[in-house]
Amino acid sequence: MADSLSMSEKIASNIWTWYGQDEYRCIILVGELCSALEFLALEAAAQEREISCCLECSFDDDVTQYIDAFLRDYAGPLTPELRQGLEALQARYYHLSDAALLYREGERFTQEEWQAMRVGARHALDMIGWDEVKEHMGSLTDDCHAQLKKWG
Repeated sequence: MADSLSMSEKIASNIWTWYGQDEYRCIILVGELCSALEFLALEAAAQEREISCCLECSFDDDVTQYIDAFLRDYAGPLTPELRQGLEALQARYYHLSDAALLYREGERFTQEEWQAMRVGARHALDMIGWDEVKEHMGSLTDDCHAQLKKWG
């Protein structure tokens, strides 16, 4: 597997190749990362509807976990710009102000700090090429999980 992508190449362009090479973990990491980025890219009202309970539980357990796992475990090619963008999103979350984390119904995710995260998430999704593979990733990641489970 190559260490980096050209600045114009997107991770999504490798998904089917990885599937053919049994690189299931890379596909799962990309799928999980992009589901987290999709949440971050939503407008405030949509984000509030998506959160199942308190912000800390849902956000820490899903969104930040997937970004952290991708940055830690992804061994596929990655542009420096995408890595830096994901690291910046991660840092922004870990440095959110108390006001940004405070639960006020109808006002969650409305602080300017969240808007910066939305912009960063949308840019990351674009750099990944998420729109090119999004429709297939649900079934593809399910299959990848099944393949990994089968092999141990």
